[in-house]
Amino acid sequence: MGYVMDEILEDKIGFIQKAYDLEQYDTVVKESCGLFEVAFRKIFAEAVAKLPYGERMVLMDKERIIGDSRKGVQEFGLGQLVGLFRECDLLKRWAKFTGRDIGLIDTLNFNSIVELRNRLTHDAATCVCNECEAEIVFIYLKNFLANYDFIDMKKINADSFKKKETNSKDMPTTKKQGENYAKIRLNEERGIIINEADGTRNISFKVDTINSMLEAMYSSAVELSNVDEAKKILFDIGYQGGKRFGEAMNKKWEMEEISYGTKISKWCEFDSVVGWGKFSNNLEIDTQEGVVNGHITITENFLCYNRKKKNIRLCDFVVGYSTGVLEELLNGIPIELICDTDICPQDNPFRNDCSFKILVK
Repeated sequence: MGYVMDEILEDKIGFIQKAYDLEQYDTVVKESCGLFEVAFRKIFAEAVAKLPYGERMVLMDKERIIGDSRKGVQEFGLGQLVGLFRECDLLKRWAKFTGRDIGLIDTLNFNSIVELRNRLTHDAATCVCNECEAEIVFIYLKNFLANYDFIDMKKINADSFKKKETNSKDMPTTKKQGENYAKIRLNEERGIIINEADGTRNISFKVDTINSMLEAMYSSAVELSNVDEAKKILFDIGYQGGKRFGEAMNKKWEMEEISYGTKISKWCEFDSVVGWGKFSNNLEIDTQEGVVNGHITITENFLCYNRKKKNIRLCDFVVGYSTGVLEELLNGIPIELICDTDICPQDNPFRNDCSFKILVK
C-alpha cells in the first residue's frame, strides 16, 4: 500500500538536491524536514482511516494528548509528529497492517534530525550545518519516502544523473561572480519551467506581450465602464496574485523566526531575479507602534519598458501586486501604496526608478 508521487514532491526533491549541489546545507536540512512532516501526516491520516477500531482510538488519544486538546496532527511541527509516532509505535503498527517490511527505517534517529533543524531555525546566527549532516538527513529522507512509495528512488536517481549530464541544455541555476540567476529549471521533455525556489510551475512571456495583454484588458474595461473601474481591475488582478504569493512565502517561513523587515527584503530579492525589475526595501517597521515608514523602489519596472508618455499607464497592476504581498508579509495589516516619483519613467526615459510610499490605513 503506497502513495503516488506528485509533481510538487518530485520538484521538491530536485530542489533539495540542487541546494545540496550548491552547498546550501542549511536549506537541505530545513526543506528535508518539511517533507518529513508531509509524509508523517499522510501516514497518520491513512492509519486513522484504515487501522482496526481499537488502534485508531489509541492514535487519536495520543494525538489529543500531544496537541493538548488544542490542535491536531495537521498543526503539529516535526518534533510533535516524531513524538506522536514514537508514542503510538506507528511505524511498526502500520508496517504490520500493510505487510510492509520497513527494514532499518524504524531505527532512524528522528530526534537528532529534529534537534538539528531546531538549532538551525532558532540559533541561525551561530549554528552551521555541515555537508555530512545535510547528506545524512537527505539520505534518510529519500529512503523513508521510497520505503512508503512516496517517491521512486530509481527514477529520482536517474533524473538526477540525467540533469547533471545535460546541464548545458538547462537554464542557468547557479550564481557566478557578478551574476544572479533565478532558480528555474527547464524540463524539455515535458515543456515546463519549474521555479526551484518555491517548487511552482512558471511560464515565460516577452515583456511587450504581457504589457499588451494588460493594456487590452484595461481598454476593454474602459469601454465597458470607465477609467476608474479599469484601474481598479488592474489593481485587483495584481493584488490577488500578490496575496497568493505572500501567503506562500509566509507558509514557507512559518517554522522560522524571521522579522517583518527580513521577509520584505527576501521578497524583494526574489522578485528582483524574475524580470520584474530591481526591488529595493527601504522600509522602517515599528512593530510596537504599528507604524511603517519609507518606500519600496522598483528600478527598471517592466511596466514602463518600451512604453511612451502617450501609452496607457499600467502602474496599478504592480501597485496591487505589491500591496497584496506586503499585507500578507505584515500579518494582514492594511496598507496603501502611493507613487512618490516626481516624474514617471514612462514620461522621462532618463528616469528608471519607480518609488512607492507605504502608508498604514
